Amino acid sequence: MLVSLAAVAVAVSPPSEWVTRAATGNLMYTMDTSFTQNWKAMPTVGNGYVSTLIANQAEYVAGVYNWAAQKQSSRATFPASTNIALKGSDPAGYALDMQYGTAERIYANGVRQRWYAHRTQVNLLVTEFLTTDSYDYSDGPGTRPSNCQHASDEDPGNCYMVYTKLPSSTQYMDVYSGQIDEAEYPGSPLIKFVVVRTAINFPLIVGGVSRFLSVRVTSLDSTNLEQDAINMYNNASHDANLYQTHQQEWISLTTAGISVEGDLDLALSINSSFYGIVSALHKDVPWDTSPGGLSTNGYWGNVFWDSDLWIYPNALLFHNDLARMQMQYRFNVRDGAAKNAAMQGWKGFQYPWQSAETGQEVCYNSIYEYEEIHISGDVAQAMWQMYRATGDEQFLAEIAYPVLYNISVFWASRVVKNPDGSYSINNVMCPDEDANGVNNSAYTNAVASQTFVWTAAAAQILSKTTPPAWDDIRKNLRIPFDSVNQYHPEYEGYNGQEVKQADVVLMGFPLMYPMPQQVYFNDLNFYGQHTRNSVAMTWAIFTIGYRSIGYYDQAADAFNKTVRQNNPSGPFHTWGEYEQNSGCPNFLTAAGGFLQSVWAGFGGVRLTDTALTITQPAPPSGGSTRLTLSKLSYLGCLLTVDIYATYFSVFLESCGPAVPYLHVNQTQLDVGGYMKYSSQDNVVITK
Repeated sequence: MLVSLAAVAVAVSPPSEWVTRAATGNLMYTMDTSFTQNWKAMPTVGNGYVSTLIANQAEYVAGVYNWAAQKQSSRATFPASTNIALKGSDPAGYALDMQYGTAERIYANGVRQRWYAHRTQVNLLVTEFLTTDSYDYSDGPGTRPSNCQHASDEDPGNCYMVYTKLPSSTQYMDVYSGQIDEAEYPGSPLIKFVVVRTAINFPLIVGGVSRFLSVRVTSLDSTNLEQDAINMYNNASHDANLYQTHQQEWISLTTAGISVEGDLDLALSINSSFYGIVSALHKDVPWDTSPGGLSTNGYWGNVFWDSDLWIYPNALLFHNDLARMQMQYRFNVRDGAAKNAAMQGWKGFQYPWQSAETGQEVCYNSIYEYEEIHISGDVAQAMWQMYRATGDEQFLAEIAYPVLYNISVFWASRVVKNPDGSYSINNVMCPDEDANGVNNSAYTNAVASQTFVWTAAAAQILSKTTPPAWDDIRKNLRIPFDSVNQYHPEYEGYNGQEVKQADVVLMGFPLMYPMPQQVYFNDLNFYGQHTRNSVAMTWAIFTIGYRSIGYYDQAADAFNKTVRQNNPSGPFHTWGEYEQNSGCPNFLTAAGGFLQSVWAGFGGVRLTDTALTITQPAPPSGGSTRLTLSKLSYLGCLLTVDIYATYFSVFLESCGPAVPYLHVNQTQLDVGGYMKYSSQDNVVITK
């Protein structure tokens, strides 16, 4: 018998669990449902393989892209399998638990609904109602209209995958199959998939909840899609501990990261930012994420340099196993990078502005494809940073060095030798994407120069050699410099034009290109006045730069521009590309930049070729009294750095057999050991 919703309807209050956990910074909730009018503000659930915004029409699977590159390839849009709601009772509140990896909705009748993308059973999306009473449910899977709209940079479109129902379906379980419409390039596979989901109005009653499951398996992962999907579904359907195993895995993940005391709003922004990144990646899924994460099709769901420069560094230091998958993806698509270079008459690896399944450019025949080539240098930097963080020579030999070497080959083929013996890189687009068709972009040339340095260093470690000509290019590559005003013009001929986003200032961080401190200040000061207040991640680089050279007031102003004024917004501290959640939704690029401003800016953390350094750290400006960097990963060891206004400490939690202890300022620090320093001190951590 169905429960009469009218009979049980009450004036609902937030569950006490929500209130308690919100006070710790682990959960956010709202009883004002008006925010749902903006779909971009809805909370995410994801595990790096499958993801969605809750109560949304679309779901996404890592690595599954649709449409030919000539039509702008984008991540394939699956009809939502978990967009299920109670009939007859309106939503009254929503919550996002960033420690448990779940989102919830409470109805006016008091029933709670929970979503999660299972962290260990990665093919599985779950929504469950925390009741065993019988209700009617409404279902919201999207179906493709005849004149469907393709995804754009900020809208998912509605060209849903077309499903065919299979005979293995039952009254209680729906089984569908399908395939993408078009391959990315000729010769690319037409990816097939099978989706198995609980039939509407027949929830599984397990462990005191009414549960709906959805499993998807693709031809990227399986050769027996239908049977594998059904087996996964059946195994999950009988698992009374399904939620508990998911929850425990998320609790374990969230022991690593950043926490602050004294500023709950900032703590929520930090937790939300890490949650967004971790929910878009998985240690066993060798795909990278897009600027809009895995839960949206923002920027078509494709991989940009945002990942290598803005998102990846946070995973590298706090979730190294996730960062390895990002680098594995770049390695796996190296053949596409080689084709990109060859198509334009160059050699080596040219990584694309937009990368999807193959690594070939999917923003087809555009100025970005031909000119925004600094991306190859960004990939090289990310590869070298992994070696710096881990000291893993197997990774260096098998993954990083082939990529570094071939990116150096690309740069060597791309330069032009000038009559005076110098070298130029002409007709490029800067990281400031308003500046295209220019010669000698300061950042592009600097990262090209450093690529040669990293490749030579890797070659020496691996007892290999590099061509002598590369060193000549490195030494003589033109990097614009104004000797009168002592700063780096953005490109040859630059004359003070407004800059879209962080560009030259990226030379100071993360590139750490050698320059006098006064020049670094001049770059920051000049471009701080010539950069428009737009893209969310930009001011994080100013925060980091100013703090690194002791200009703390300017750093605080830049930090305020990032997190206090522009972003994030909404009840779940959701980042947008621009303020008030506009532009690309779930903008992990901004989240990544913001997190770097905390650990690299206020935490003072840097990775060098020989050490992890901490320079004059402090809690973030604006009221924080304590900053903790937990399970910071270095050389296989895990450190916790606890930072107060006048002192900080370094605790060594664990190490591996290859590096059983570390040295801090040349003093041995054993596992379980602790050292304390003045906030004015600098610390050098080595093996």
